[in-house]
Amino acid sequence: MFRGYRMPRDSAALAVGLAALEARGYEPREISTGGGSDANALIAAGFEALLLANGTEANHTPEESVAAQRIVEMLEVAEAIVGEAAGRAGAG
Repeated sequence: MFRGYRMPRDSAALAVGLAALEARGYEPREISTGGGSDANALIAAGFEALLLANGTEANHTPEESVAAQRIVEMLEVAEAIVGEAAGRAGAG
């Protein structure tokens, strides 16, 4: 069982995630998922973490899948996250 979490407005992880999504042309939407994720486990261990959706369909069912294009797009978002985080670290 995991407790839900909400990222504070001044969260570095939230700022980096939002900036990376916008840099790749996505309009970020903050939603409640109502379930456990790796982010829940990391937060419980004291790490600031944020869950970003990757286009998975039919989550947690035998038909769960992710289209190959969605995997490529999420890799591009991940690269944007690294660039954004590195830029913020260099500025600080």
